[in-house]
Amino acid sequence: RERRMLALRAAAAASCAALVALSCSTQRRLVWIGWARRVLAAAEKSALRQLAARPRPASWFSGLQQSLTSEATNTVDTDPNAFTGATVYQAQHELALPYPPIHDDTEAIAGLLDLVDQRMVKAGDLVLNLGGGAFDGGPRWLEARVPGSKVITADPFRRTEAHNLAVQEQVASAGGADVVISISVLNVIAEVANRVDHIALAHAALRPGGLAYFKTWADLWPERGSGIGAADESRGTYQVRRWANAYLPEVEAVFGEGQCFADVTTNTIVAVKKGD
Repeated sequence: RERRMLALRAAAAASCAALVALSCSTQRRLVWIGWARRVLAAAEKSALRQLAARPRPASWFSGLQQSLTSEATNTVDTDPNAFTGATVYQAQHELALPYPPIHDDTEAIAGLLDLVDQRMVKAGDLVLNLGGGAFDGGPRWLEARVPGSKVITADPFRRTEAHNLAVQEQVASAGGADVVISISVLNVIAEVANRVDHIALAHAALRPGGLAYFKTWADLWPERGSGIGAADESRGTYQVRRWANAYLPEVEAVFGEGQCFADVTTNTIVAVKKGD
């Protein structure tokens, strides 16, 4: 209740600042707007920490309610032996601005390239592919590139309950996963609370000192990175349309400040779970 009151006070203060700014000079107005943004950012951090601290059921996906599951975005498996590189979108277009082609490093096997190139997965690691869909082409590719690693997948919509429970038991018996990967999952979850739950599950599944690796898709031009979410009700899909760094406050709320970073050049957020 106290946190809620603080958030309401912060919002009220920001609103007052906005009203005052309307009667000021342009320069002073910008100063007030900057102050209001900082107040709202602090209020957002407080609210996100409150979401992160919520108790959660023992079973990973128990009680999950997501209005748009985005299952339709997971329809094609990738043959590890046939992979030749990331899919390129909008190499040619007739848009008003000269937007560059998009080399999609957030999809299927392409979303795992940085894990290998930056040696984030090592021989002997247990890797949990959280929200990894119905197919195993990507996990098999990763296991082949990092001999001795083991990749297991859990997904609330594309895997059976029995499968997910077996994966949860495997992670628990191992003392936690060494690495949790989340490939193009955060960007298809419309609800902030559900995104935080996904991040919290990644954190809970890790061993102390383990690494979480989130890849996010910012959509196509010209909406790419706009932050204006869009739903496709007919397909049951959603796209948040954010750059990777826009998810950082949500990840920090779970892992803690100083435990994660975002790289917009690779559409990645990396977080490390604090050790015991």
